[in-house]
Amino acid sequence: MQDGKYDMAYTAFREILSSGKVIPSNLSYYFAETLYHIGQYQNSKNFIEKYIKITGKGGDYFNEATELSTLLKSEFDKITECSYCDLTGYRLMPCTQCHGAKSTIESCHICNQTGINSCKKCLGEGVIIELDVLGNKTYKTCDKCNGEGFHTCETCQGSKSITLNCPVCLGSGLEKSKKLCDHTDHPELDAN
Repeated sequence: MQDGKYDMAYTAFREILSSGKVIPSNLSYYFAETLYHIGQYQNSKNFIEKYIKITGKGGDYFNEATELSTLLKSEFDKITECSYCDLTGYRLMPCTQCHGAKSTIESCHICNQTGINSCKKCLGEGVIIELDVLGNKTYKTCDKCNGEGFHTCETCQGSKSITLNCPVCLGSGLEKSKKLCDHTDHPELDAN
């Protein structure tokens, strides 16, 4: 970490944290600083807050932790104002499922891709059978389907498919990448 090898420090800290052993409180500060330098600002903020909560103003690195909190606030301000990244600072890219269209076209499951449904009033018969007061059957053309026994699917309007919000990006057209955002426009990057 002192040599600026933050990726290596990150790996070492993760191993220490996963060991399950009690660790010194200063490790929270060191890990927060490492996370800041590799761009994991939210995690860095969590560890700084934990460090300050544990040690208070008497911590060995209280002043440094306060400075790091200020740096993190500046980074979060950039992220909040940026339209190219999500709230954790990772670059948003066109969705791999819908390719930025925000929706997907699916087969209509209501009509099983036929575009029509059986009439619920006549149960697909086209006629309604009624009994008069004497028990005689009378037959009437179904007024709901005009005697056809079916009607156009109300869900897909007969197109046999429906447009839904993309299940991957939830209709935003974007998904988080694994690349930290530099808060600048990259048309060639965002088109891929």
